[in-house]
Amino acid sequence: MLSPTEPKPSTELTPQLFAFCLLLASSLQIMENLLPKIPIFPWLRLGLAYLILLPFLLRFGAFKTLMLFTCRNLITLVYGGQIFSAFLISTLSGVFSIGIVGNMVFYLYHKKVLGLIGTSVVLACAFNLMQLVVVNFLFIRHGDFFFQVSPLLLWSLLSGSLIAFLVKKSIADLNLLFEGKNSSALYYQEVKKESFSFYQRLSLLTACGVFASLFLITSIQIQLIMLPVIVLMARFKNIKIVYYAWPFYFYLAWLHLFGTDGVYIYKDWITREGLDRFIFFTLRTTNIIICGQWLSRYISGLWRKSAGSFYLKSIGYALPLLPALFGLSLAMGKEFFHQMRNRNFDKPLYAAIKRLEAELGKIAGSKK
Repeated sequence: MLSPTEPKPSTELTPQLFAFCLLLASSLQIMENLLPKIPIFPWLRLGLAYLILLPFLLRFGAFKTLMLFTCRNLITLVYGGQIFSAFLISTLSGVFSIGIVGNMVFYLYHKKVLGLIGTSVVLACAFNLMQLVVVNFLFIRHGDFFFQVSPLLLWSLLSGSLIAFLVKKSIADLNLLFEGKNSSALYYQEVKKESFSFYQRLSLLTACGVFASLFLITSIQIQLIMLPVIVLMARFKNIKIVYYAWPFYFYLAWLHLFGTDGVYIYKDWITREGLDRFIFFTLRTTNIIICGQWLSRYISGLWRKSAGSFYLKSIGYALPLLPALFGLSLAMGKEFFHQMRNRNFDKPLYAAIKRLEAELGKIAGSKK
């Protein structure tokens, strides 16, 4: 069977495929973010998103993988209310490990110098070491901070090997994914448009302006005022998409409501500052979700296949489906860890891909 990392002349990275990989990688990252952090080494993760990023890199190259990685981080920052410092650390580390080291391992892999395990371990080492450098430069500024290098490299060896093992077990599913043989492609065909009127272009610019303004507004009161305005402009039927996003709010509570420093208002669990942050991010996330439905109606069809921004078109395809990510991540996580607990390592991505396809079909059906 053809390895998922072997390039094929007929393989084409379409906006639809990029969007599908973006949704899948984002779901894997969200699933991992819900796990407790490791004390002393809070930035160390297994890197489950590399189940997609690693074979994507070896098939499509470092630059496209870096764009996928950055878009994935933006989704977590925008929709998940991730702390900006965590986004900054991860993104800067990814620019080095994927943008620079990724090109090297891509070349060495296809020259048969590195195998799949070697490639995965080198990337893990580069990413984790770069995280240490970025954290020290931005926040610590002390040489003793690098006492973590040895355990970090050991962790990279273990995690990189496990990711390579799971990728190897996912060959059949990755072949179908990268060759575009998934049923979700049927959904994307319906959002293409032949032309755009002046009114549609003006609506797109308005939607972009409103969407961008949501990140500049830091007031709870103004975010609350914006909510009915966005619902009206985005059409009332689009608010039902919030139903698919209900797990987002549990995630926001996990990040902001509990464990925030400040004055306690309920036992030693919830502070006034934590409650304010939770309310703000809940309102902002709801506004973003509904506005995203409005924006996606125009982005996907604005550019023809032969012109325009490939990545903006890809984001346009992904936007309507982002509200389903947290529910999907919870379901994927339950299935994934059930398989690992039972030592069933065959086709670890099968359930994730099928669940994502099912969610695409469900949301597509709700739009008809």
